[in-house]
Amino acid sequence: MLLLEKFKSGECSEGERMALEQWLSKVGLEKDIEDIQLSKDELDNIKHAAWFHVNAAVKPRFNIRRSIKYAVAAVIFMLIAASVWMWKGMNREETIQWQLVVNDKAGMKKVELPDHSKILMAARTKLYYASSFQLNRIVKVEQGRAFFDIKQDASHPFTVKTGALQTEVLGTSFLLEYNPVLNLHRVSVATGKVRVAGVKERFILNPGERICLRDDHVSEDTVSPGDILSFTSNELILRNASLSELIQLLQLQYQVKVVTNLDTSEGNFTCNVSTALSLEQFLEVLEKVSYKPKIHFKITGDQLVVF
Repeated sequence: MLLLEKFKSGECSEGERMALEQWLSKVGLEKDIEDIQLSKDELDNIKHAAWFHVNAAVKPRFNIRRSIKYAVAAVIFMLIAASVWMWKGMNREETIQWQLVVNDKAGMKKVELPDHSKILMAARTKLYYASSFQLNRIVKVEQGRAFFDIKQDASHPFTVKTGALQTEVLGTSFLLEYNPVLNLHRVSVATGKVRVAGVKERFILNPGERICLRDDHVSEDTVSPGDILSFTSNELILRNASLSELIQLLQLQYQVKVVTNLDTSEGNFTCNVSTALSLEQFLEVLEKVSYKPKIHFKITGDQLVVF
C-alpha cells in the first residue's frame, strides 16, 4: 500500500512502477495504473491478498525449519540411545562376578561349569568364568591351553575371550591356546563349528580347522580332529611339523618366549609325549628326534633360544 501511495504522489521509480503493476495484476486489478481509484472494498481485498501471499511465502520456510529441528532431534535421540546401549553392553561385564580357576600343577585339571560344560586345563593355565553362568556363559582365559566341551544351549551362546579375541559357540568341542605376553592365539576345532572374532576379521571354523593369530598376522591350516582330542589324553602330538609350528607349541604349552635365527619354514618334527613333561624334559626329547635341521636349545633368562 505504501508503494501505491508513493506512485500517487509521483515518487515511484520505473522499477517500482513495474513491480506495482505486477502486484495489482496478481490481486485481480487489471486496470491501467494511471486510472486506479480504489474503493474501501478493493483496498480490503488487496490487504487480504497481500497477507495470503506473505503467509504462503513464510509458512514453507517455517515448516522446513521445523522439519529440520525434528530431524536433528531424532538424530540426537538415536545417538543417545545407541550410546546408552553400548555403555550398558560394556559395563554389563564389569558387573559380573567372576570365579578364578588356576592349574599350577604339572598334570591336567578338570573343571565342570554350572551348565555342565567341561573344561580340561593344561598346566600353567588360568581362566575365569562368570558366577551367573546360566545367564552369562562367558569364560575369560588369561593364559595357557584349555579344551572345551560345550553343552548346547541355543538361547545362551557360549563365549570364550582371550585378550581381544572372542570365540563363540553353541555346542561343540575345541582347543583354545593363548600366550598373552606374545599376543599369540590358536583355536582348533574338534567337533561342531565356532566363530572366531578378531580385531579386524571374523572366521568360521569347522572340524579339523585351526587358526593362529598373532598381532595382525593370521594363519590357517588343518589338523586331525583325533590329534586335537589327544589333548584330553594328556598327549602332546606333532606330526611332520615345521619349526614354526614347534615354536608355537612351546610358546603356548610352556608360556615361554622363543627366539631363533633358523628358517622356521623348515623342519619335519614328529613326536608324541606326555603333557606332564617339564620344559627341560621336552627339549631333551626334541633334540634327540630332530633332524633337517638338527636343533638345540638354550634357556637364557626369560626366553628360549633355538639354534
